[in-house]
Amino acid sequence: MIEALFMNNSMPAAPPRDAGRKPAVPPFRQEERVLDPKKAQNIAILLRALNVTREEVSDALLDGNAECLGSELLETLVKMAPTKEEEVKLRDYSGDLAKLGTAERFLKTVLDIPFAFKRVDAMLYRANFETEINYLRKSFETLEAACEDLRGSRLFLKLLEAVLRTGNRMNVGTNRGEAKAFKLDTLLKLADVKGADGKTTLLHFVVQEMIR
Repeated sequence: MIEALFMNNSMPAAPPRDAGRKPAVPPFRQEERVLDPKKAQNIAILLRALNVTREEVSDALLDGNAECLGSELLETLVKMAPTKEEEVKLRDYSGDLAKLGTAERFLKTVLDIPFAFKRVDAMLYRANFETEINYLRKSFETLEAACEDLRGSRLFLKLLEAVLRTGNRMNVGTNRGEAKAFKLDTLLKLADVKGADGKTTLLHFVVQEMIR
């Protein structure tokens, strides 16, 4: 035990029989690029995040099965759509598919489907249809309620009267000085019209007219 722990190991240990051999390095496979490198990299990252195969996407697009892919995946596919120039290059590529990058292989497979990305747009529209309808319905209900409130608001009517009166005073002596009405989008411009001091706006003046 003592000899094993404290013996003089001055002799170098014999190298393993295979120490002189270098590990075999697999040959580097140069991928053929069709897309811009940055775009290809972004698409490859998106594909890894989606965790879906080319075959699964192709089958869903051929069947028009929006439920199978889901709106999130369809929205991602929209972002992957190639330009016209890229599409022509991918369609014309006749080399070994295995030599293409991940993004190029995926897009070339998808482009074999007639009107592939038009299908994606249509399927996304269908997938989001109910959500969009509900959003629009609530928006119109809010707009209708706001209009009803304005129609019954004495203060709003007073504001309209003050704006009309102020506009006629500013345009006195012209063919617009006897106006009986004005467009509602004029209200949006009241804060843009400034007086000689550069600070007071027409909105300030109208408010003063209202509280007199």
